[in-house]
Amino acid sequence: MAAFRETCRAADLPVAVERSRSGKGAHAWFFFAAPLLASAARRMACYLLTETMNRRHELAMTSYDRLFPNQDTMPKGGFGNLIALPLQSDRVKDGNTVFLDDRLVPFPDHRRFSPERRASRRTSSSRSPPRPPARVA
Repeated sequence: MAAFRETCRAADLPVAVERSRSGKGAHAWFFFAAPLLASAARRMACYLLTETMNRRHELAMTSYDRLFPNQDTMPKGGFGNLIALPLQSDRVKDGNTVFLDDRLVPFPDHRRFSPERRASRRTSSSRSPPRPPARVA
């Protein structure tokens, strides 16, 4: 996750890191200041993953298991993406599903974590309704 975070910083894209439910992995969250097409969010995430692997050749694609949104468009009548949200009460008690600081330590008070301060202003115009944040798991 440190290598991915470095790539995001180099691209001037704020990323929020969440410890996974199991505590054995992490998720990268991007919060956008305005609606963004799912295809644009996916292109951004794929670019960041590729750049990270180019900078750190020892990282393989197997280091990453999921990308949300997981499709560019929603089928007619579809529900979109179902994702596990962070800050799950029982998991938080174990120190999991919490957002982490730059040292990968949980924020002392997760209620004060502000994704708005991390929102990327790099957006494209879109007539689509707001989508959930992109997450790389």
